[in-house]
Amino acid sequence: MTGIQGEFGLSGDMPRPPAPPGWEECAVCGCWDMAACWSEESGSCWWVEEDLCSHCAERLEADPPAAGMPAANEAGRGKGERA
Repeated sequence: MTGIQGEFGLSGDMPRPPAPPGWEECAVCGCWDMAACWSEESGSCWWVEEDLCSHCAERLEADPPAAGMPAANEAGRGKGERA
């Protein structure tokens, strides 16, 4: 689990259960197909990369990680599509 999985997420959503084995999940927030992020502004998130949801991509674009931090897509997750 990442630092925010199991806690209130950055978008203020409730804690979400971890993805079952074999399911894709966001490397940043841990959302997955059956437990997507949601916000008043953007609605439900979708996959923008193999392991990065649209909400986290927006956050990373607004506040990029510090030098030396691995990019979200370096976690080696599988491909998926958000419903």
